[in-house]
Amino acid sequence: SGSTPSQRRWSRPRARLLLLRRKKRTVFKLVTGQPPLPRRKNGTRRETSAKTQQAVFERSLRARLAPGQHFWDAAGATVDDIRAAVGCFAAKPSVEVFGSLLQGTSIDGSDVDVRMVFGTVGRSQAVRYLQLLMKALYRPPASRTLRLVEAILTAKVPILRVRSLRQGSSIHADVSVGGSQQGACDVAVHDVLECDVRARDLVRMVKHWARQRGLNKAYHGYPSSFSWVLLAIFYLQQLGMLPPVNRRKDVWKRLGNPPSLQELLRNFLVFCRQIQYGCGMSVTTGKFMPKEDAVLFIEVPCEKGQNAARSVRFPQWREVKSHASDTLSTLDSQEGHVWSVLGEQKLRDPHVRAWSSESE
Repeated sequence: SGSTPSQRRWSRPRARLLLLRRKKRTVFKLVTGQPPLPRRKNGTRRETSAKTQQAVFERSLRARLAPGQHFWDAAGATVDDIRAAVGCFAAKPSVEVFGSLLQGTSIDGSDVDVRMVFGTVGRSQAVRYLQLLMKALYRPPASRTLRLVEAILTAKVPILRVRSLRQGSSIHADVSVGGSQQGACDVAVHDVLECDVRARDLVRMVKHWARQRGLNKAYHGYPSSFSWVLLAIFYLQQLGMLPPVNRRKDVWKRLGNPPSLQELLRNFLVFCRQIQYGCGMSVTTGKFMPKEDAVLFIEVPCEKGQNAARSVRFPQWREVKSHASDTLSTLDSQEGHVWSVLGEQKLRDPHVRAWSSESE
């Protein structure tokens, strides 16, 4: 090829080094959406801007909180198994997904909310249909893929808790009976969260924070996961990041420079700590409303007068405020970081590690 063996011996490592640098620059651009900062003449890289560091961090946080493809595949398989189990019913009900999957607020490990739609049914009829499903779960083929965990038939909304038996799946599903019109509130939540990408990120952070501390158990007197979703949406409406549900999205003016995710979480906890007894909120109008007969009142969108936080009791809400104060103390400390309050010790995104090693 015209070059001496010595030249070829030195050119190959240099070619590999140039290729490695090119790959790292490509990874950096995929993560941050912009090329890396140029190097100085002495070979050192300029200090990374705060905006770039924030973009890398929020991208890693978003990837950590959002459920992976395995979750969606397992959830879809569980819903198909439930459809097969109710296929033996004479009424032939349709099976619909609602809740966090329809809202787009699922986190890793979320339950799947499934509803058998029979039209207009009373509570006694709903219990009877769930009892029929219980019998079907003990017979093949449903017994091979689903297992009954708990039957809560005395609640206001009777449900069956089932678990998937598929290999590698740990999905739990709550099966209830209702009408198709009951999914309007989930669609409204999904649409309003589409207005700002950080809104969905904050909702997932809040749900993860509440689950890590056991503050999302409605049957123990705490706010439900849906209550935390609506509370986060109402807080963002007060900031101007999200519009009210009853307002047209095309005429709403978005907030120009929204805070970072860590600032949003911190200010949300301050907001929760300041909520007083008898405070009512409506995400439909985006305004406060007096409700002196409830510890916490969060109106369900598209269902006027319905309280999503009707399960909250005063001692449990006081405990929520105490946890919020502890988290704020952690965030305000010198070593405080959002990963520490979410139960994470370090970034787990390999792209971020590749960028970090390149910038050192």
